Amino acid sequence: MSHSKIYRICLLAAVILTIAGGIFYYVNYVERQDTVIEGTLVRQDAPVLTNVCG
Repeated sequence: MSHSKIYRICLLAAVILTIAGGIFYYVNYVERQDTVIEGTLVRQDAPVLTNVCG
């Protein structure tokens, strides 16, 4: 085998392992959370109480 073919095989294996690791992470950690607490830039404030007259 030439060096370029070995390099391509190793690169393909790294890409496949990265994708499989991402799927494993998503299935085991992200799906089990009820609320998103990490990775979000939205701040949750206390509910605003309005004074309704009438």
